[in-house]
Amino acid sequence: MQVPDDAFAFSPDPIGRTAWNPDTMTHRYRRYTRRVGIASSLKELRHYSATQLLEAGTDLNTVAGRLGHAEGSTTLRFYAQFTRPADQRAAAVIPSQLDELRKKERLRELYRQHLPASAAEGLADLAAIIGPQAGLDEHTALAWLTEFRLHALLNWTVGVLAVLWWAPSG
Repeated sequence: MQVPDDAFAFSPDPIGRTAWNPDTMTHRYRRYTRRVGIASSLKELRHYSATQLLEAGTDLNTVAGRLGHAEGSTTLRFYAQFTRPADQRAAAVIPSQLDELRKKERLRELYRQHLPASAAEGLADLAAIIGPQAGLDEHTALAWLTEFRLHALLNWTVGVLAVLWWAPSG
């Protein structure tokens, strides 16, 4: 038996040519929930499903498509519920980023205090020394120290080019 692509999921016909009346599924679901002792409706089940999918990180377009919504805004307006775990994750984002910024600024201060005399001096050695003082592992400290050095070199180059560009000719 071949089920067509446009078959109805809820159908009295095995290959889904005709749809059940929507009330049929609502009544069957209500009878089932009463029998097993759950206070729930199909609408609540749909709501729960959408909320759980969004909370689990399923992208909005996928959830909207599964619900038959043309716009993700409809899904968010009606189905995205406030959930404590999602709120706790959201609350941790900014403090975590601020903590990283504080560590980066501390590393920058320490770098300025320990500026290597030349580019040949090892940033890896410096990262091993001052990284832990800033609360960073050596790998992260080295990446940020490299970024600091590259920015300094870029600023120096721009300054030299500016002087050369505006220097009187002749």
